[in-house]
Parts: sequence; C-alpha cells; structure tokens
Amino acid sequence: MKNSYSLIIVALFCAGCHAQNKPSDLPTLYPVTITITQDGLPLGSTDIVLIPDASNEKWAPGGVTDSSGVAPLQTHGKYSGAPVGKYKICVSKTETEKILNRNESDHSFPPKVYRLIEEQYTDPVKTPLEIEIVQGKNTKTFDVGKAVKVLLPSSP
Repeated sequence: MKNSYSLIIVALFCAGCHAQNKPSDLPTLYPVTITITQDGLPLGSTDIVLIPDASNEKWAPGGVTDSSGVAPLQTHGKYSGAPVGKYKICVSKTETEKILNRNESDHSFPPKVYRLIEEQYTDPVKTPLEIEIVQGKNTKTFDVGKAVKVLLPSSP
C-alpha cells in the first residue's frame, strides 16, 4: 500500500512538471483521431496536417497514420489533441525509389520521388477535407480517393 502512494505522488509530480512546459497561451486541447483510407482501405504512413482558420492560426495540429490508417493528432507535434475550431485537412504520402548504386552513371540518382495521393488532398486551397474540432472526443474517417503514383517535379 505504501508503494502505491509513492507511485501516485511521483505520477502527480511528473504530470505537474510536464504541464508547466506547455505555453501559457496554449488553448484547451481535445482528443482527435483521424483515420485515412484510400479506395476504402487503411492508408498507413500518411502525414496529416490540419490547417486552422484565422481564429486558430497559431496552433497547428497534425499526425502520422499507423498501419491501420489511424492517427491521434498532436498540436505542434508534442501536445495531445487539438484546439476547438474549423480546419482544412491536408494529407500527403510519398514513396522514394530505392537506389542500388550511387555512381554518377546510374540515372536513378538522385532517386525518384512519387506522390501517392491525389494532388487535391495535399493542397490547403484545393482540399475538400474539413473537420470541426469540438469539446470532447473527435473521431472521423476520410477517404483520399483512388491510388495514384505521380512522379514529383523535383525528381529526375
């Protein structure tokens, strides 16, 4: 029993230390879990960035999906959740071609990089994806259309 109280005291002390590291103007954050699918299938290793409207422009939530297409969001990459507000959602995933030889005669260097999601979902102006974060838990699924493999302009 004595060990239980010690653990509780240590946990409260650590929680207090962590809370002090947050910016003083950080708004209340609410849990947000976004699932990304492509053609109805989970899309893992996908970057998600929420673009806030003008009222929330200082706080940028985002995350990366796991193999199930699920991403719990964090604000500024370290604070769990997101502030209340309306957001556009940008989703991106790329694939880099593997390099076997790095000699100058090998035309695969630099490697080719491909975009694996339709362009509209990667552009904050064009994206049709939107979410409104409200008090409480926020969970939503978005589908990013058909699978694509588009060579990016900076690739050879």
